[in-house]
Amino acid sequence: MYLKEIETFGFKSFADKMNFEFTNNINGIVGPNGSGKSNVVDAVRWVLGEASNKQLRASDTASVIFSGSKSRKPLNSAMVNIIFDNTDRHLPIDYNEVSIKRALYRTGENIYYLNGEKCRLKDITELLTDSGAAKESFNIIGQGKIDEILSTKPYDRRVIFEEAAGVLKYKKRKEEAIRKLDRTNNNINRVNDIIKELETNLEPLENQSNVAKKYLEIKDKLTDYDISLMIYDLDNYSNELNLNKEKITSLTDEITKLNANSSSYDISILSEKEKLNNLDEKLNDYHKEVLELTKKMEETSSDLKLLKERQKYLNKDEDVNKINSLKENILNKNNELNKIENEISLIKEKISLRETEIIESTTKYNEIKNNLNYHNTKIENNNREITNLNYQIDSLIDRINNGASMPTGIRNLLNNPLFSVHGTVGSLIKVPDEYAIAVSTSLGAASNYLVVDDKSLASKMVKYLKDNKLGRATFYPLDVIKGRYIDNESLTKLRKENSFIGILDEMVTYDEKYTEVIKNLLGNVILTDNINNANKLSEVTNHKYKVVTLDGNVVNVGGSITGGEQLKTSDMIKEKYDLSELKNKLKVLLNQNEDYMSQIDEYNKRLTIYEDKIYSSRLDKQTLEEDIKNKEENKYHITNEVNMLSKELKDIESITNNTTEDEESRLNKEYYDIKTQIDNLNKEIDLVNIDRTKTNNSIIELENTSRNSTLNISKLEKSLKDIELKNTRLEVKIDTLLNSLNEDYQITYNEAKTKYILSLAPNEVRKEVNELKNTIKDFGMVNLGAIEEYDRIKTRYDFLTKQKDDLNKAEETLLDIIKDMDNIMKDKFVNTFNEIRQEFKKVFKELFHGGDADIYMTNPEDVLETGIELEATPPGKSLKSVSALSGGERTFTAISLLFAILNVRPVPFCLFDEVEAALDEANVDAFGEYLSRYRNKTQFIIITHKKRTMEYVDTLYGITMQESGVSKRVSVKLGDIKK
Repeated sequence: MYLKEIETFGFKSFADKMNFEFTNNINGIVGPNGSGKSNVVDAVRWVLGEASNKQLRASDTASVIFSGSKSRKPLNSAMVNIIFDNTDRHLPIDYNEVSIKRALYRTGENIYYLNGEKCRLKDITELLTDSGAAKESFNIIGQGKIDEILSTKPYDRRVIFEEAAGVLKYKKRKEEAIRKLDRTNNNINRVNDIIKELETNLEPLENQSNVAKKYLEIKDKLTDYDISLMIYDLDNYSNELNLNKEKITSLTDEITKLNANSSSYDISILSEKEKLNNLDEKLNDYHKEVLELTKKMEETSSDLKLLKERQKYLNKDEDVNKINSLKENILNKNNELNKIENEISLIKEKISLRETEIIESTTKYNEIKNNLNYHNTKIENNNREITNLNYQIDSLIDRINNGASMPTGIRNLLNNPLFSVHGTVGSLIKVPDEYAIAVSTSLGAASNYLVVDDKSLASKMVKYLKDNKLGRATFYPLDVIKGRYIDNESLTKLRKENSFIGILDEMVTYDEKYTEVIKNLLGNVILTDNINNANKLSEVTNHKYKVVTLDGNVVNVGGSITGGEQLKTSDMIKEKYDLSELKNKLKVLLNQNEDYMSQIDEYNKRLTIYEDKIYSSRLDKQTLEEDIKNKEENKYHITNEVNMLSKELKDIESITNNTTEDEESRLNKEYYDIKTQIDNLNKEIDLVNIDRTKTNNSIIELENTSRNSTLNISKLEKSLKDIELKNTRLEVKIDTLLNSLNEDYQITYNEAKTKYILSLAPNEVRKEVNELKNTIKDFGMVNLGAIEEYDRIKTRYDFLTKQKDDLNKAEETLLDIIKDMDNIMKDKFVNTFNEIRQEFKKVFKELFHGGDADIYMTNPEDVLETGIELEATPPGKSLKSVSALSGGERTFTAISLLFAILNVRPVPFCLFDEVEAALDEANVDAFGEYLSRYRNKTQFIIITHKKRTMEYVDTLYGITMQESGVSKRVSVKLGDIKK
């Protein structure tokens, strides 16, 4: 193996592409100072991976790229490629030629190539390790570095011997083993820490797991008993409900019959009461007539007595004067009566006006009062409805907050601290009321789908549901769910239709992170107003998409239709819609009540006005009536006076005209006629009273019968109401039980009836259920996830325990490997050191033509860490310390050590940069002659400016800098040099 060729471009002063081809003997590179010939050494070091800017004589990494000159612009990259001849397979790779290339760009990109393929620096380093061609090998000696071999520290000097001994690969393997050992120790420590932490949690988790298993066992038993009891109660409630329905029918018929009878009683009572009223009126008339006749009879009796009295004092002259006086008095009294009657007539007109006012005001008052009562009744009805709505709203809010519409498994997952759930689909979207039915219908069961971060979490939650027998659930992982869309062609057609409202996902609002989920469920659902337009839009899209109407009818993909009356649903969206509807109804009722109260206030004000009017009119009427009463009394008194005066006048005239007997006879006859009339009337009164008593008794009997009938109706109606209320409660119980079967246990009545049969007496089962519930209650908070968590941690604990054992074994193995590496390196290093020591003594004497030199370990007890010290005594001198040697002697001593190493460990090539610069011509000849011994054994590439050295090379290259800052290769004639 030897270095066959070097290609450079853009590296340092090599601005142009340049290549050097070498033979496998001694090659030379010459040139004036500053021409860039030492850059060849830097190029080889650089391509082999040298990273030290100091070793490369560079200020920074990018400074190895040609930086430009007066006539040239800077380049953007540097490239060096070296080619080895590997026909002897010195490098462990099956190629006759091995190309190693490195490229660096100003962007900072650094690329290595091995035989044209990109590779890592590590690959190149591993290939060249212990080959004698690596960057840290002693065979590449840069300018001024020869003296460092002697001046460097003893420990640093041992690197040359390690390379010569071929232990670098073992040293690297040992370092790798130590790094692995460190990682293993760190892993063991981490595993121990984790195991300790797991051990801390394992025992409590085991206890929690056992408690959770016991809890699930009791819960399963409770489920069996509970469902069996539900089925038993459902059957009993259904039977009782059916019996009650029959009772309701029977009671309704009986009440209808009694109501019909009661109506006939009411008619009869009204008829008898009307008859009684007529009798009372008739009786009243008779009494009035009797009263008038009695009064008249008393007057006639008085007239008779007065007539007889006057007959005693008969005096014609006095009577004439008396008559005239009476007539004048009567005339005055009649005039006074006419005046009073006119006044009374006027007052009556005023009273009539007041009565009209009272009637009108009362009518208005009653109208307002009726409106007031109507509005009060409305408020009462509204208040009852408001109370009912508030109860429904509170119940619905409680259901929404508790997730009552969700299956038990989903509620459990949402409230489980072991899992991070975003929520159900229904809870993550806001739906306007007008689209709620459409969205609820379209989503269906998907409203309760759970949105989670990723499918890994979804898988864990599925396992949790299965392990804990909590039913099923559907999950939408955000990392995998993709949205669905309506194609552009169909969307364009839809937008031309007036009935097209929009795509359903556009009708709801949600957080952007849930876009894919919502579009997956609603992104391809079309919204329209009615079923006819839904069919039309479905045809427009060739039945490719679901179309849903505002009232919840659906035209499915393919054209099938789902519709009809909306069944009761229990998803969150529908519940939110129902809650909004209830709140709207409540708001309407509250607003109505406010309006009613406002109107009631107005009515009350108007009532007060009309009450004042009625009061004022009645007061005026009362005053007028008092006035008319006084006038009537005055009129009555004057009329009596007139009558008495008229009678007195009549009696006097009768006496004067001798007609007293006739008058007396007339008065007697009139008296007895009146008495006869009174007797006849009293007989009629007795007959009417008898008839009235009969009628009154009939009314009492009818009223008693009607009252009894009403009481029976009330009792029956109360019984009917009680049974209806009982049926309502039974229906609620039945609905509650059916909902519980569906929501808590995800089973239908028919399935449960065939699967769960009550094995014990109901009372015993109820007692057992109560005991089981109390037992579950005593458990308190049960961590159901502890079962899975314990299994997971136990599995991890067992795995880590096994890993710990494996790591301990690996640690022992690595310690054995390190021990083996140490033994190998000790043997190789000691053997190589001893061989080099012997060769160094021999070569030193040959090069110096005498003298003595030696190398020794500074710490022979620790071969792996010992430094290497060097002693040299040229002929004729007694010096031992190399620090006392002259510059040429130091160079020759270092060259002696290099040749000694080469004798022990041949290398593929040596690259020397002016290593002999400090030698005189005699020593250069000695150097050249000794160098010639390696011809055809080791390839040498020597950079020099000494002509004596050039005489010993086989191939020579020249480097010059004709253009400022740019190195050029030139050909050199060996013959000219020798002259």
